Amino acid sequence: MDRKKLHSEDFTKKVTNCTHGFSVPNNYFDLLEDTIMCNLAEKSLPKGNAFDVPKDYFTSVEQEILSKVELPKKEVKVVSLRKRVLQAIPAAAAACILLFIGLNYFNASENYSFDSITSDELEIWINENYSTSTQIEFIDTDFTDGNLIENETSIQDEDILDYFNTINSSSFINEIEQ
Repeated sequence: MDRKKLHSEDFTKKVTNCTHGFSVPNNYFDLLEDTIMCNLAEKSLPKGNAFDVPKDYFTSVEQEILSKVELPKKEVKVVSLRKRVLQAIPAAAAACILLFIGLNYFNASENYSFDSITSDELEIWINENYSTSTQIEFIDTDFTDGNLIENETSIQDEDILDYFNTINSSSFINEIEQ
């Protein structure tokens, strides 16, 4: 048994590189005095709650602080809205009158009839709007149906006859010849 003990001690000494049986952590004796003094100071402190708050402290502290602090009172300038409204009423009335006159003057609707349309205007309209219809639509159109124009427009027969009577006959004949 002594032999096993001797071998285990030799092994421990080899691993720890110690020649004696006692070891102390680094800086142990430097911090020992501070640790002992802290423990003594803690033991001398009272064991009870050192921070007692007086009864109703949090309900009355705000009022006490505000009573000690004087807030400067500012004079507030009051602006009367009545004066501004009374100044704006004439401007609003003038704007309404100008709007009424402007709408009636610029939106004077004229009644347009076939008499007021010239053949040049009609030709320009046809030339400009021809591109909106495609050739395929033109080919697919059934011209044998007699109601082709009547279904799409609300032109009266009398209006068409009046238009043909008012246009220049020579220009109409020239268009047919081409």
